[in-house]
Amino acid sequence: DGVAVRIMAHAKSMANRGVKVVVATPDFVAPGKSDTPPVPSPLPGVEHHLLETMWMPVYKKNFCMRYSLANLRKLVDLIRTVRPDYVHGTQEAAMHVLATACLLCKVPLVISFHTDTTQIAARDTCVSSALGKWVVTELANWGYRMWSLSGAVFFPVSKQARAVLKNAGVREKYISPETWGPMVDRELFCVDKPEEEVARARKELTFGIPNAFLMVYVGRVTAEKDIGFLVKAMERGPENTVLVLVGPGSLT
Repeated sequence: DGVAVRIMAHAKSMANRGVKVVVATPDFVAPGKSDTPPVPSPLPGVEHHLLETMWMPVYKKNFCMRYSLANLRKLVDLIRTVRPDYVHGTQEAAMHVLATACLLCKVPLVISFHTDTTQIAARDTCVSSALGKWVVTELANWGYRMWSLSGAVFFPVSKQARAVLKNAGVREKYISPETWGPMVDRELFCVDKPEEEVARARKELTFGIPNAFLMVYVGRVTAEKDIGFLVKAMERGPENTVLVLVGPGSLT
């Protein structure tokens, strides 16, 4: 997803600057399956290690690393072998495992924070009852506070992410004053593409409708993104409005 793409671009950039980068991710083998882990696309200068995988608790649409002693042991061994200056973890359900490994190895942990779990609980069908939504939200907020108590510092990727952390009760000293983002690939998302290429893409996306107003969403097409709002907005727009949704997700 977008977070993974951004992190791998970040890793590639650091490797190009001569920084030794070691990445650990889930192996993406579903629990109970004996599949061979997919071979990750190698990045020059980046060392990649795989961890046991589990479905995310409650929201069983994505993978995360498994809560296991095996994963904890592997992370501790990896940190002690590599001896990094710091560890950068992206927000995920099993962050307690990585936080514990960093605490045992006395290595600083920075967590990039990007997902509003409250919005997922409020909108996704994986949590149906009001009590369930409250429980998921409170457990998530408790997790954020526990991560910070391990000595981790949060690196919010937006003003909204910063507000989520504060509302969860994370103390200011555990939140970086810098906001990391928002970020896009400026070579891919730019306004100075060749006119012929732009005209060809617009014609294809608008089905050739003359003078169409093109509205584009790029991202995961899931309930918590509130895609329905854009669809309903089409009813109030001009007849020549075309909505394009670009991305994978549970609603596709």
